[in-house]
Amino acid sequence: MSTTDPAPARAESADPLTVAAELAEHFAQGAADRDRDRTLPHAEIDTLSKAGMFALTVPSRYGGPDVDVPTLTAALHHPATGEVGDISPGMGMIFED
Repeated sequence: MSTTDPAPARAESADPLTVAAELAEHFAQGAADRDRDRTLPHAEIDTLSKAGMFALTVPSRYGGPDVDVPTLTAALHHPATGEVGDISPGMGMIFED
């Protein structure tokens, strides 16, 4: 994803599954090139952050969306499928204690 791509919707203010599906489509566009060139998905991880995907677990009492576990799991699955695994390990940090 280039820096000229439009900013994604924030997951906290939109349906996280819709945001995740849109991100997956964007990530899939360059996934084969990144895999072939062995390029780390720095821009894609930055996009996930800007889209609020890393804030999905923040409790509502602290201003977060406090999504339930099934929604969180589905939302994290979408971008990972578009990236053929490059982002999946990085997203595992969300589930760490």
